[in-house]
Amino acid sequence: MQRARWLGRIGRMTKDRWVKRVLKTGEGGKRRSGRPRRKLLDEVIRDLKAVGLKDWQNESQDREKWKRRVKELGAKGQ
Repeated sequence: MQRARWLGRIGRMTKDRWVKRVLKTGEGGKRRSGRPRRKLLDEVIRDLKAVGLKDWQNESQDREKWKRRVKELGAKGQ
């Protein structure tokens, strides 16, 4: 659930923060041939959707509510 806590911080950041810009846009530059690379953000979002957190961007805006949700998920062992 460390990644869920981290994603909550990212969700509360303003759009101009470099961390958020990099995660949203990807690496940039020329793409290599072959299958697309998996992004950390995509992996974390997939994990959250699997445990029922589909609207993470809105939920993460309320810090206390997000902390409770992450704690609930940790108690369930997910």
